[in-house]
Order: sequence, then structure tokens, then C-alpha cells
Amino acid sequence: MHNSFDWGALQSENPADHLRSNLEGSVMLLQKAREMGIRRFVYVSSVATMHHISDRWNGRIDEDHPLRPGSVYGACKAAVEAHLWAEQARGDIETVSIRPAGVYGVEPVRLDQSLAYAMVRQLIEGGSIGPDEFRGGGKFIHVDDVADAILRACEAPGASGHAFNLADCYTKWTRFGQFAAESLGLDPARVVPDEGPPAKNMFDKTAVREFLGLALDRGEAGIRAYVVQLIEAIQSELAAGSGANDVANRVYR
Repeated sequence: MHNSFDWGALQSENPADHLRSNLEGSVMLLQKAREMGIRRFVYVSSVATMHHISDRWNGRIDEDHPLRPGSVYGACKAAVEAHLWAEQARGDIETVSIRPAGVYGVEPVRLDQSLAYAMVRQLIEGGSIGPDEFRGGGKFIHVDDVADAILRACEAPGASGHAFNLADCYTKWTRFGQFAAESLGLDPARVVPDEGPPAKNMFDKTAVREFLGLALDRGEAGIRAYVVQLIEAIQSELAAGSGANDVANRVYR
């Protein structure tokens, strides 16, 4: 299972560093797995491979949608996927692609890397969420569901040669703030909600349910529960006056 990515190389001023580490490195790892006789190679890709969505899919995006990324990151993931399918066609190794959307869950190593950390901490420390902050929304999935999907993709008989889009639900970023304000007992006016239109496109869950046996049905209840956990972790961090790492590890355990 390949889930590493060199962000430092991607953000460097030399594009060759990124291509050598993230693209060439991934392809070489895939080829080495085949040479070693590995039965199945599971690659953690991203829904960032499908930034530009075709109207022909009528807002319900399945795994057959063309890969048209809108970032260098997404382009790299899509390029590695092309090599997955080439190796699958060759017949010496089975390949699977897992494409998570925005992953949420308390980060066990660096608490400040947890999704919506800045927003929730801002509220805890007495701030508010203004009308120009945290606009828009996204598709999200709990980290436990991603881990579960990866494990199932390693063994599920029907998963070979397939890609799987992992997106539980869509919600506005300000909903994280609203859940936090509610849990903290704050005045709801502290968070100005995003009244923009909902998402035009959603990811179809048929393949995930059929081949991996995952429901992906936590919905906003899952995000609400996560926000409660994140609040507890941040409050512990602030009370202890220690670094995020120690606190996050205690919460994680």
C-alpha cells in the first residue's frame, strides 16, 4: 500500500525534485512490487484527479469519469494511476486506486494539521468567524473509513483493477464552525454561515459499496462528532500549555 507523498519537493522551486520524488519514485515502487512478485498494489490517490467535472455525468460522478486535475498535485496522482492500469493490463500484478476526498480526524502527530483546526481554535480563544472567512465547502470522509477502505482494497476479490472515490458527504466549511459554537455553548452569531449554493456534483458510492462493502454514511453527524473530539484536544493543548504533539498523542490513545 503506497500512501506517501513528498510535499517538500512539490513546494520547492525546482519542479524536477517533485517529479523525481513523487512521480518517478511512485512508478519505480510499482515496478519493483511487480518484480518482487507482490500480488496487489494499492495506491492512495485523490479526488483531486477530477477537478474539472463534465456536465455529461449530470452531477453524479462515478469512477469512469475522465481524470482532469486542476493542480500539480492532482496531475501527479493521475499520472501514477495511468501506470497502475498499465501494470494491471500487463497481468503480473493487481492494482487498485483509492481516491479520498478531504480527510477529517484528530491528527495524532500534529494536532494543528487536523481539518478545521484553525477555525475551531479561533472560536475557543474568543474569536468569531466572519463573512469572508472559510468560504465554500467540500466533500469529506473520516480517516477511519479511508483506512478501512485501504484494508479492504488489499483483499477484496472484486477490487482488482478498480479505482474507488471516497467521499462520505458534502458540507460547508462554516458548518464546522457552527458545530463548534454549538458544542462550546457560544452565541450562534459568532459564526456567519455560508449561504452560497450547495455542491453541483457529488461522488457516486455504488462501487465502494459493491466492491468494498463500505456504506460511507456518517454524514454531518460524523463531522459533528469529530468537531467535539477536536475541541477536547485543543482545550487540552491550551490547558497543558504544551506542544500539540504530546496532547494529540494522549487524545489519540
